[in-house]
Amino acid sequence: MVAARACTFVAVLILSATPTLVHAVSKDAQELMALREKRAPLECELTKLYREARAARKKGDQARVEALTKRMHVVDDKLRVDSPRVEQLIRRVRNSPDHKAILEQQVKFDKACN
Repeated sequence: MVAARACTFVAVLILSATPTLVHAVSKDAQELMALREKRAPLECELTKLYREARAARKKGDQARVEALTKRMHVVDDKLRVDSPRVEQLIRRVRNSPDHKAILEQQVKFDKACN
C-alpha cells in the first residue's frame, strides 16, 4: 500500500515537473516549442525596447530613440540566427494536432513578458 502511494506520488511529481513539450507529439512541434522557449526572453526584451522607443518618440527624445533602436538591432540579430528554422517549423505544424499546444505556449510567454 505504501509502495503504491509512493509510486503515485512520484508519477504526479514527474508529470507536474515535465515541461510543456510533453503535450507536443511530433518532433517538429517539440523542436519549435524548444526554440520558442529559448527565444522567449529575447523576444520579450525586444518588445520592451520597442515600447520604450515608442514612448521616447512621443516625448521627442531622439537620442533615446536612437540608443534604443541600436539595442533593438542587437537583440534582433540574435533572434535572426534561428529564424529560418522557426519559420520552417511553423509552416510544418500550422494545421497539426500540436498547433493548440504551440499557441498555448505562446500565450504563456506573452503573459510572462507583460
